[in-house]
Amino acid sequence: HTHATTADSMISEVLHTLKSIDLRHDAELAQLENSNTDDELKNDIRGKLLARHRERREPYVELLTELRKHIMTSHS
Repeated sequence: HTHATTADSMISEVLHTLKSIDLRHDAELAQLENSNTDDELKNDIRGKLLARHRERREPYVELLTELRKHIMTSHS
């Protein structure tokens, strides 16, 4: 039972981290949209921000998947 509780709390932490990453990304996009930057340059920067956002999220999404699998196998 403690094992599942630990996994549950780890999942909560990972979800919190993902939310934080998403909020930071949203703030960066909003800052970009509100800037006086040329539209073509904005598109380029937006693409780079999106790529960096995916890169930051990916390890946490993978960890979340592994934790959920672990919980499923420990419950069966």
